[in-house]
Amino acid sequence: MFYVYELLSLWELMETFNVGDLFISIVGLSNFAHIAKQTTLNAIPLKNYQDIKDKIDYICHELERLDFVVSFASAKELRNIIYNEVEEKTGQPFPPGRWIVFPPPLSFERYQNYCKELVTRFKDEGSAKKVIILPSDREKFYELENPIWGKEVQDKFLDMIEDIVEANNCYALDRNTACVFHLMRVMEKAVQKLAMKLGLTLTDKDVWQSVINAIRGQLNVSYPSHSHPERIKYESILGHLETVKIAWRNPTMHPKATYGEKEAKNILSAVEIFMEDLAKIF
Repeated sequence: MFYVYELLSLWELMETFNVGDLFISIVGLSNFAHIAKQTTLNAIPLKNYQDIKDKIDYICHELERLDFVVSFASAKELRNIIYNEVEEKTGQPFPPGRWIVFPPPLSFERYQNYCKELVTRFKDEGSAKKVIILPSDREKFYELENPIWGKEVQDKFLDMIEDIVEANNCYALDRNTACVFHLMRVMEKAVQKLAMKLGLTLTDKDVWQSVINAIRGQLNVSYPSHSHPERIKYESILGHLETVKIAWRNPTMHPKATYGEKEAKNILSAVEIFMEDLAKIF
């Protein structure tokens, strides 16, 4: 499950984080502070110490990235204690091996206090933030890793990748109209590229059916035989282009005021298939 943390309620600053991993890491450090005995030995094996260092590094990285300013301040002080206020010991009275000691009483007390403070600050600061939980069927659309829609699409249409990524992000976050508008930008560029490849000149007044008719007319000139391999490729692309047009349910391609979830999903799927097919001829 993805958790989308909304910073300052601004779309551009949204971040994702694994709340489970972060919470468990913070609580894990705190638990050690509670169960460890305050004795002159007060030692942990070197391996366990490395785990503690890894946890505090991860915690600091995530809190800074997510702009949990107050929690990060506590975590930084705790990291300083973990890294700099310890001693390595071997031999008697310790068991065999290498051990890390928080010299009592001050260092260990500071460790305990900052662990407790970090838990409290994270709880309070987290409660003040807005968090969106993505439904499981939409997680896969958010922050897709490259190559998005396949390597061919990414390599051949780099100027469209930003809009493709944003279209998927918008769909994941139930911003269906925004999703469709990003897809419109993708299709405008894609149709222009297709027309240029066939030597056609399109104008802003060209509606989609006119574009389809013009491309099909050019195919009749360039590849009159319906069995020609190139003709077959382009006919497939035109078929997907018509599917996109139908998915929009608007023959002139004038944008509607809003789009619903079903419309956005249909258009997203149709554009993806069209772009994958288009990439094969470039």
